[in-house]
Amino acid sequence: MSMSFDKPLDKEQQEILDKLMGDSLVARDERLALFESRVLHREEMGKLANELKQPVKVEINNVGDEKTMSDGTKYKRTKQGWRKTE
Repeated sequence: MSMSFDKPLDKEQQEILDKLMGDSLVARDERLALFESRVLHREEMGKLANELKQPVKVEINNVGDEKTMSDGTKYKRTKQGWRKTE
C-alpha cells in the first residue's frame, strides 16, 4: 500500500504519520509513504487526513508496482512486500 500527499509533509506531520502508521511503515519522504499490507479503516483515514491537514491518497499496490521516492530511491512491490531496488 502507498499514500501520496498533495503538499509536502513538514517534520511534525512526518512524525504524526510515523506514530499513526507504526511498524507497517517501510519508507517515507515528504510526498510519499510506503507500507506493508495492513487494514485501514475509514475512521483511521479520516484521523490521518485531519492530523496532516490535507487530503491523503491511498493506493493498493500490486506485485510488480514500482514507486520512486523524492531522493530517487526506487522500491518495487513483491509478494513479500516493498523492496528497495536502487
